[in-house]
Amino acid sequence: MVGRVRKQFLVLEVVNVASGDRVSLGGFFSVTLLCLTLLLARAAVRRLLAHPHQRAHGES
Repeated sequence: MVGRVRKQFLVLEVVNVASGDRVSLGGFFSVTLLCLTLLLARAAVRRLLAHPHQRAHGES
């Protein structure tokens, strides 16, 4: 878990160094909304991929 967080911060720092002031995420609410949207999308994809053989045959 800690390694994953470090990698994410490393990627963010590389993007920051590469792009400088050209990129801005916005304010607190827009960043929070972005994070929530990404978390929900990730959960939806995991749920869809959890049991693909059941959905293909129409089973629940």
